[in-house]
Amino acid sequence: PQSDRAAASMSRMISVAHVKKALLFYAPQMKGLAQRIAAEAEAVQLCTISWSRQSDDGFAAITIEEPWKIRGSVVFFLASFDDPECIYEQFAVMSKIPRLGPSVFKIFLPCFPSLTLANEGGERGRGLPGEVPCSHTMTRILSLIPRGKSGPTEIVIFDIHHLQEQFYFEDHVIPRLETSIRLLLDRLDQVIYTRMMYKVNEIAPPSDAAGVGVAAGGDSKEGKESPARDAEGEADLWSDKTQQEVLNLRAHSTPGTDARKRLDAILQQRRRQDAEAPLIAFSDEKTAKRFGKYFPGFSQVVCSKMLKDGKDNMVVLEGDPRGRSVVLVDDIIFTGGTMLKCGQLLREAGAVRVSCYVTHGFFSMGAWRKFVHGPFDRVWITDSNATMAEVLERHGPPFEVMTLAPLIAPMMDHEALESAEDDSMPFAPPQPTLSRL
Repeated sequence: PQSDRAAASMSRMISVAHVKKALLFYAPQMKGLAQRIAAEAEAVQLCTISWSRQSDDGFAAITIEEPWKIRGSVVFFLASFDDPECIYEQFAVMSKIPRLGPSVFKIFLPCFPSLTLANEGGERGRGLPGEVPCSHTMTRILSLIPRGKSGPTEIVIFDIHHLQEQFYFEDHVIPRLETSIRLLLDRLDQVIYTRMMYKVNEIAPPSDAAGVGVAAGGDSKEGKESPARDAEGEADLWSDKTQQEVLNLRAHSTPGTDARKRLDAILQQRRRQDAEAPLIAFSDEKTAKRFGKYFPGFSQVVCSKMLKDGKDNMVVLEGDPRGRSVVLVDDIIFTGGTMLKCGQLLREAGAVRVSCYVTHGFFSMGAWRKFVHGPFDRVWITDSNATMAEVLERHGPPFEVMTLAPLIAPMMDHEALESAEDDSMPFAPPQPTLSRL
């Protein structure tokens, strides 16, 4: 029964607090994210590494503090390859930790650097005969990390830019691809719920603080209708009881379970019933195909580049943004040229508010400054690139940084709990067989 599974899930969450703490090491620039993960997680202990350089030759001088804790423990390393100069030092640490005897070793590399593809003249290549495929070289380096006791080292990557790069890794490591889109979905679902509460209670909402619009319903009939009921007729979609159920399911359900399916069903019904729910936009068909599946219940807009008079012009291929709030979604920003053109196109097409969400914000050569007075009311990025995230946090609006900690912390807790359960399994000696006798 669903109630039994929910109770079992709750029991597992409570038992996390009683397992042996997993150890979390981190690159220097990821200290802030590591602290946020440790604060969110129940079974993670923050550990330190001394990073410095020798004065005589400038090479790295690295010391893992309290290395004896590693043997037999679940160990994580939070890496960042935002600067090529730091890759060597982090690779040295990632190669050393498995030799210290952890029971499980996992690497969290939120942003895998988008380099030239394996094929000469790839997406970021120039087509020169001697062009070096740096992306393939990076995967070869990471594939040299030693195997741990539990098998190949797992590398967790969020919204990898080129999906084919996962196949460049060799058998010593296992890439695990995750997405950060849930952070945006949680924000949009909260906006939808808040707006509906203003309509139901006939209260004028405050100014748009969410960047996607919490517009007043006015005196329209729609704004004064009683909230609709869900498909099963069990309860009001917008009632306090249903909202509490949503919060509980969001906190304790895991993908693939009946509880998560119930949560998704409620949220999709809410999105479809809100006539002012934001539209989700993509800058091209490839991005729409990749990320569109993560936004069930939301109407979508697809843009594309069209060659006209020798110039690339942005056009709207699908959807109608007139009079709507729109959120433009992509995985990475470098120069920001495509995003800015697409945002301006949506404005010209009649969108009343335009925001954008990007997992990895690199903003090469100070490109973030072009977004300060650009077409976007709000620019959301994650802290996968911690150095740039700190810059944008200090600047403030229109930028807002969403931390990956709520996504990473449960993964670490789950690994610590699974490892503890494996360790607690009683050892069953093999039964004698006729051949052994």
